[in-house]
Amino acid sequence: MAEKINLSIATLKAAIIDEKTRLTTVLRQTKVLTTILQNEQLKIWLNSELKGYSDESNVPDYRILPIQSFGIFAGRIGRIENAVIPVAGFPDDLKEFASLTKLINPAREIEELAKSGSNLRCRWSAENVSYARRYLSKSNGMELVDAWHALSPYVLEGVLEAARNRLLEFFLELEEVDPEIFSSAEATDRLKPDKVSQIFNYTINGGHNVIAAGRDIQQFTSSLIPLGNRELLIQEILRLGIPEAETHNLIEAAAADGSSQEKELGPKTRSWLGKATEKIAEGAWKTATTAAPQIIVKMLTQYWGW
Repeated sequence: MAEKINLSIATLKAAIIDEKTRLTTVLRQTKVLTTILQNEQLKIWLNSELKGYSDESNVPDYRILPIQSFGIFAGRIGRIENAVIPVAGFPDDLKEFASLTKLINPAREIEELAKSGSNLRCRWSAENVSYARRYLSKSNGMELVDAWHALSPYVLEGVLEAARNRLLEFFLELEEVDPEIFSSAEATDRLKPDKVSQIFNYTINGGHNVIAAGRDIQQFTSSLIPLGNRELLIQEILRLGIPEAETHNLIEAAAADGSSQEKELGPKTRSWLGKATEKIAEGAWKTATTAAPQIIVKMLTQYWGW
């Protein structure tokens, strides 16, 4: 029995590290080991990741993402499409809705969406469009008629990487407490349930070197980056903990891509974001938050004035 457990945990850790192995596969394999740990929090988290979260209030911080909202304004004189919706004058509940999203989707669905390679549109309900219309000043008689959240696939990849990294850290922390934890029933019995819960909260719930996304993403993006303000953009990216050389590489990539009429990041910028996501996931870059790539996307949309 001990040999089988050791094989399972070794195989599982290898699967977590292997980028070719789907997160959903890793989560299912982990469910097999939950019978050993007997931790209800871990079971609930695994089921929520596999089946989706039933309530937005239970969504972990790495699934709370900064977003940009766009809309269509129309009136007697014409129509403006893909316009950035200004949220400064919105009440707090609408401002949060327009600038943050909480992903409740199952991990498998997020994997498929991330593979699409293009920006995703999540349409606002008619009720929210009507609600926002009250707080948007009309220009030339035009008013908001449709709206949506724009979500980059790179942001979704960051969500998957965050879940994968936290699960790996959970197992590494357990083995640090007792290197023989998965080698025998006796070793497992030595680990107190309270300690397992503590490690779960410390790693997967984000208590270790992770900033709570919903609150602190707003902290990092609370000061609007004026259109084309390169100096402030660099300053804010460095504040996230991105290495200086890589920060300048990003600025060069963004300059080479230029501003897009479609309001989408260019190929060089997307390539840099993909690299950043990997480096943060590997722990090679010690950033202030695992949500750094998502925050940078929001900063760049402000920089370009989208």
